[in-house]
Amino acid sequence: MFKNYVCFLTSRTASSLAYAAVPYSSPNITGKADPDLLNEKDLLCTTSPSTAPENLTLARLFLQSTLALLHCRMAMTDVLSAEDIKKAVGAFSAAESFNYKKFFEMVGLKNKSLEELKKVFCILDKDRSGFIEEDELKFVLKSFNPNGRDLSDKETKALMAAGDKDGDGKIGVDEFATMVAES
Repeated sequence: MFKNYVCFLTSRTASSLAYAAVPYSSPNITGKADPDLLNEKDLLCTTSPSTAPENLTLARLFLQSTLALLHCRMAMTDVLSAEDIKKAVGAFSAAESFNYKKFFEMVGLKNKSLEELKKVFCILDKDRSGFIEEDELKFVLKSFNPNGRDLSDKETKALMAAGDKDGDGKIGVDEFATMVAES
């Protein structure tokens, strides 16, 4: 039985990556995961023997998770207008002025699909935990534009309270999408 799966990038478009995962018997293969270095048919990733999926379906799921993480490396301007971002961040440059409802509307999040909101969420989730925690919210304006200011503790706590629907102290992707929809 094969212990490793080799995943190859077969094509890339602006909105998707296609891949192939094939069993491979050598444990000595390594992969690269920097999307800026990927070219067609580049080796994208492999699993180690200790985490090797038992079949190709699981290998595909493993790779889809890896690709989802790679999508997080995109810029906000891949999803939102640079002009809208600049205006929205500028509108809340004064201390204690942040209003997430107005910000989400100004930056154009209200008109985005669930898939686009997931991409924005992924960019905001700096530690790739699958959640946006309070320490990440403090820098939310900088996540949209490096010239943005840090939110105050009061603004950060208000944003967390608005988004954290289940009270676990963090915002999941579904909570983020709900917060945007309700704004």
